[in-house]
Amino acid sequence: MRKLSFLLMCVILFFCDSEESICRLSRYGVHGIFYDDQGRVYSVKFMNGDEVVNDGYHKEFEYDDDDRVIKVREYSGNQLFQYFEVEYAEDQIIERKFTYSESEGGTINSNTFTFNLDKNGKILSIDRIDYSRNPDVTSHEMYEYNDQGNVKKITLIEDTDPVWSLVSEFEFDKKLNPFRLVKFDFRLGSDDLISDKIQNKNNITRVSLLYAGDDQPHFVDIKYVYNDRGYPADFANNTTDTKTYAYECN
Repeated sequence: MRKLSFLLMCVILFFCDSEESICRLSRYGVHGIFYDDQGRVYSVKFMNGDEVVNDGYHKEFEYDDDDRVIKVREYSGNQLFQYFEVEYAEDQIIERKFTYSESEGGTINSNTFTFNLDKNGKILSIDRIDYSRNPDVTSHEMYEYNDQGNVKKITLIEDTDPVWSLVSEFEFDKKLNPFRLVKFDFRLGSDDLISDKIQNKNNITRVSLLYAGDDQPHFVDIKYVYNDRGYPADFANNTTDTKTYAYECN
């Protein structure tokens, strides 16, 4: 009986792990995600219903020989207005954002994010410098994880404007997180290619937000509807409307 139970557990574990390898996320809300022949994301575009908004905001991705994202270009229609360059080291990822500056008459490095990683590639901390303000704005984030490998706490320290320092704490379900399928943060409007969204095994069900100087935290609760693969199909929280996920699964 013990042997049978052990075999069943192995089958269940293999099935759960394989689920993440045979599905890919094709849509998140207004984000349409498109893949190349090697299964890598090559663009993310605004969607209206099932159609691409042709003159809308979109991202295009470039990879190195190790299939790591090294450049992300962002367009409004056909106009390139900013891009990111990503550099990899043994225990760090450095992401630089470049935007067009009318005063400079060209593209400038507007911010730099340094992601400090542990030996498994998980975020330990993030150092941020924003060059678009005068003087430069610096901040730091520290990450803590629970036993399941989910980010349970992020402590943000704003050096330049301490009133915006923030402690965020998270609770999770036991279902599969679709952002892990993409391997980086693909969302339109997001500056972080690497983020807590892709670190988590499971989905956030509650967020506690406590700003410096506040006595009580603010809570955001999230509820999901899951599909038969164990991924979210829809979610709703107390601040936004329902968002929709779509998948391509073998």
